Amino acid sequence: MRQKFPNDIDGSPKLASESYIGLKNSCGLKATLESCFVRSGTALTPSYEAEDLTTVAGFVAAGLGVSLMPRTAGLALEGLVWLPIEEKEWIWEVGLLWRKDQYVSPAVESFIAFAKGGVHAAHTGS
Repeated sequence: MRQKFPNDIDGSPKLASESYIGLKNSCGLKATLESCFVRSGTALTPSYEAEDLTTVAGFVAAGLGVSLMPRTAGLALEGLVWLPIEEKEWIWEVGLLWRKDQYVSPAVESFIAFAKGGVHAAHTGS
């Protein structure tokens, strides 16, 4: 079951009472996350800010707080719990780029086909 951001009785997000670990301006994902917060009417003030996602995951694993980040194998540290977010404001577009005027190896062609198939499957539910 997917999770929505739970709210307190006054409508403020329950996460607001947690120590939130955010990203510093040097991390490109910070702007994306902040725009999602704005669109969903949620605001979290970080207690800590880290330069990169690996450090954020380490801070969470050390018990310093909670965070919002993409679920990837490289960030799956011992003891972390991942909850998917189902909020229409928290969907963003991810692109795949390559140069048409350069040689594309069979491995890259396979990856492109895989990525396109995954996008199709995500949109059709198959």
